[in-house]
Amino acid sequence: MPALSLMARSVALVSALHEASHFGATTAALIMHSFSAERAGFGAYCECAALFGGETGQGEVICLGQPEGVRLLCGWAQGAGAGRPQHRA
Repeated sequence: MPALSLMARSVALVSALHEASHFGATTAALIMHSFSAERAGFGAYCECAALFGGETGQGEVICLGQPEGVRLLCGWAQGAGAGRPQHRA
Protein backbone atom coordinates (compact mmCIF):
# COMPACT_ATOMS: atom_id res chain seq x y z
CA MET A 1 0.00 0.00 0.00
CA PRO A 2 1.46 3.41 -0.91
CA ALA A 3 2.29 5.88 1.85
CA LEU A 4 -0.19 8.66 2.47
CA SER A 5 0.56 11.83 0.57
CA LEU A 6 1.43 15.12 2.18
CA MET A 7 -2.06 16.37 1.30
CA ALA A 8 -3.76 13.38 2.95
CA ARG A 9 -1.71 13.81 6.14
CA SER A 10 -2.55 17.53 6.25
CA VAL A 11 -6.24 16.76 5.83
CA ALA A 12 -6.01 14.21 8.66
CA LEU A 13 -4.53 16.84 11.01
CA VAL A 14 -7.19 19.38 10.08
CA SER A 15 -9.88 16.72 10.57
CA ALA A 16 -8.58 15.94 14.07
CA LEU A 17 -8.73 19.65 14.88
CA HIS A 18 -12.26 19.96 13.47
CA GLU A 19 -13.54 16.97 15.45
CA ALA A 20 -12.01 18.26 18.67
CA SER A 21 -13.72 21.62 18.15
CA HIS A 22 -17.01 19.91 17.29
CA PHE A 23 -17.01 17.93 20.57
CA GLY A 24 -15.70 20.78 22.72
CA ALA A 25 -12.32 19.14 23.38
CA THR A 26 -9.36 21.33 24.26
CA THR A 27 -6.77 18.98 22.70
CA ALA A 28 -6.62 17.03 19.43
CA ALA A 29 -4.00 14.39 18.66
CA LEU A 30 -3.14 12.46 15.54
CA ILE A 31 -0.62 9.62 15.54
CA MET A 32 0.59 8.44 12.13
CA HIS A 33 1.42 4.72 12.33
CA SER A 34 3.59 3.00 9.74
CA PHE A 35 4.15 -0.75 9.48
CA SER A 36 6.92 -0.19 6.92
CA ALA A 37 10.43 -1.35 7.83
CA GLU A 38 11.77 1.43 5.55
CA ARG A 39 9.87 4.24 7.34
CA ALA A 40 7.75 4.80 4.23
CA GLY A 41 5.93 8.10 4.48
CA PHE A 42 8.10 9.54 7.27
CA GLY A 43 9.39 12.32 5.02
CA ALA A 44 5.85 13.36 4.09
CA TYR A 45 4.90 13.25 7.78
CA CYS A 46 7.78 15.63 8.64
CA GLU A 47 6.79 17.95 5.79
CA CYS A 48 3.20 17.95 7.04
CA ALA A 49 4.29 18.87 10.58
CA ALA A 50 6.45 21.64 9.11
CA LEU A 51 3.40 23.11 7.33
CA PHE A 52 1.90 23.62 10.78
CA GLY A 53 5.15 25.04 12.18
CA GLY A 54 6.41 21.86 13.85
CA GLU A 55 9.70 20.02 13.73
CA THR A 56 9.45 16.36 14.63
CA GLY A 57 11.25 13.06 14.73
CA GLN A 58 10.32 9.44 15.08
CA GLY A 59 8.89 8.31 18.41
CA GLU A 60 7.87 11.71 19.77
CA VAL A 61 4.67 13.70 20.06
CA ILE A 62 4.86 17.43 19.44
CA CYS A 63 2.47 20.33 19.81
CA LEU A 64 1.73 22.19 16.59
CA GLY A 65 0.13 25.14 18.34
CA GLN A 66 -3.42 26.04 19.31
CA PRO A 67 -5.38 26.90 16.18
CA GLU A 68 -9.00 27.76 16.99
CA GLY A 69 -8.12 27.43 20.70
CA VAL A 70 -7.51 23.66 20.44
CA ARG A 71 -4.05 22.29 21.26
CA LEU A 72 -3.00 20.23 18.22
CA LEU A 73 -0.60 17.31 18.82
CA CYS A 74 0.94 14.95 16.28
CA GLY A 75 3.30 12.01 16.41
CA TRP A 76 4.84 9.19 14.38
CA ALA A 77 4.77 5.54 15.40
CA GLN A 78 6.33 2.60 13.61
CA GLY A 79 5.48 -1.09 13.91
CA ALA A 80 8.05 -3.75 14.68
CA GLY A 81 8.02 -5.18 11.17
CA ALA A 82 6.77 -4.67 7.65
CA GLY A 83 3.36 -5.85 6.51
CA ARG A 84 0.43 -6.98 8.55
CA PRO A 85 0.85 -7.97 12.19
CA GLN A 86 0.97 -11.72 12.67
CA HIS A 87 -1.85 -13.29 14.68
CA ARG A 88 -1.06 -16.22 16.92
CA ALA A 89 -3.53 -18.98 17.58
